[in-house]
Amino acid sequence: MLELANYNYFLDKEHKKLNKISFKFLNVREDLELPIKDWNNKSSRLWQFNLHYFDWSRSWLEEILLEKKQIKYLKYLPHLIDNWIDFNPISKGDGWHSYTLSLRIRNWILLFRFFPELATKKRLNSLWIQTCWLYSHPEKCHGGNHWLENIISLIISSLQFNSIKSEEIYEYAIISLKEELDSQILKDGGHQERSASYHILLLDRLTELAIIIEYFKQERPFWLIEKIHLMVEWIEIASLEKGRMPRFNDSPNNLYESNTDILNFAKSFLNKERKILTPVRDNLIDLIFSNEIKNNSNRYISIDNKLGIRELKDTGWYFLRPGSSWELVFKNGTPCPKHQAAHVHSDQLTFDLFFKGAPVFAEVGTSGYENISERLYERSGEAHNLIQFAIKSDFNKKKINWIESVEVWKSFRAARKSQSLFNKSLKINNKLVVSGENDSLKKINAAHRREISISLDIDGNLDFVLIDQISSRIDLYWRQWWHLGPKVDKKVLKNIIKIAEEKYGAKHTICETYYSEGFGIREKRLSLCLTGEISSGIKKIEIPVKIKNNCNA
Repeated sequence: MLELANYNYFLDKEHKKLNKISFKFLNVREDLELPIKDWNNKSSRLWQFNLHYFDWSRSWLEEILLEKKQIKYLKYLPHLIDNWIDFNPISKGDGWHSYTLSLRIRNWILLFRFFPELATKKRLNSLWIQTCWLYSHPEKCHGGNHWLENIISLIISSLQFNSIKSEEIYEYAIISLKEELDSQILKDGGHQERSASYHILLLDRLTELAIIIEYFKQERPFWLIEKIHLMVEWIEIASLEKGRMPRFNDSPNNLYESNTDILNFAKSFLNKERKILTPVRDNLIDLIFSNEIKNNSNRYISIDNKLGIRELKDTGWYFLRPGSSWELVFKNGTPCPKHQAAHVHSDQLTFDLFFKGAPVFAEVGTSGYENISERLYERSGEAHNLIQFAIKSDFNKKKINWIESVEVWKSFRAARKSQSLFNKSLKINNKLVVSGENDSLKKINAAHRREISISLDIDGNLDFVLIDQISSRIDLYWRQWWHLGPKVDKKVLKNIIKIAEEKYGAKHTICETYYSEGFGIREKRLSLCLTGEISSGIKKIEIPVKIKNNCNA
């Protein structure tokens, strides 16, 4: 039996004093009357999902293990678990969605192991029913991170029970996991949905799963260790200063706790080497530290020197680091799997630039998943640092049909998705260069190639050159976006505007937009939109700009 710290003395069995509880998800707080009779029909469906996850109970557990005083809401745990069971009949509401089931199943198991007296017959029976429902209602047809979440939960939950059915579930899920990891984890270690946040989240889940498998089955599957190893290496290459990650596609930072802690968790498992971890992860890693099972993998050695150019070719991300804390990330590759477009953005050939971990030029980000105008904007091309084109003959229409590299629609849909035709990165003397081309303009018999070069002057300032080369048989209208970081002064845009107007006859607009680090977060900033026209033939728009190293001052 899985033995974890026992904190039974915190549990309160008196229900009459519990009248109200407050939850804060996605930067939104709601006070709920107890018992919660309606777990559904909240103002935001994603907020509602968070309520059903029971991830908040894991946060409470972290506080207890940190040996803080008894947290105010811990006494609510028995009642909230029973409350969920009583007011969420089988198949009714979002509590029976396969994704919410997956997360809640694992969180309940964790609670039952830390607080054995919580594991009453009623609650264990509900856990088993939820597991069987998930087994018969997986999200296999959708694939992606949701299907992996389903599989991971089925494996962990099946190991908590001892029956013919639980063995059946385990065998099915472990085979499915190997197949899906071979499919979903790219050769460069990235997850096929090309989202840093979901990649980090899945690494955390897979590490926890690997520990549970080793504890119960006394084995370390090589194929699982190999994928964890690759995913760790991917994060180390992609990690920016101050713990930031690229925000391409849907990648809200508050989807996970700390990429550093999750990295340490995975490395602790791979190397069987103790690192500083959050309390729950520390308790989990303790389960296997005394194991004498042979480590069927080479030790993981961290990537120390990331200066120069680093490529994640299968993911389609390129990292240029000339030194002095400047970092540029360029994107051009397969946008997403053909069958899974839920988290894709129209952001091919975009770039983000950082100095000392702070954004200088950065896309909007992801502030929510609701099907509203902000969601459509955040997924569109205009929310990213790229150039867009439209057929000039269509200009007199009421609405210009800007060509999107990915035709996104609604919250999680996409139609046509451009594919990469060319990518190249190289170092020329002290200059780092990246370039790429995709087929987004193929439907109008045109082509576009983007090249970015960066280098440092003797004072550590950045010399930045952006070149957009267009080949077209027809006249086109273009617009180019430059989105500033929230703390960057608009004076950075001065020379960009001057060159664009004097050399290319462009017009400019500086507008107030927003920058989002995660769900429920929107921070004001300025964005520049350059617009112009180009005639048929081969044309080039070249914008050189010097960016001083006090731009974030």
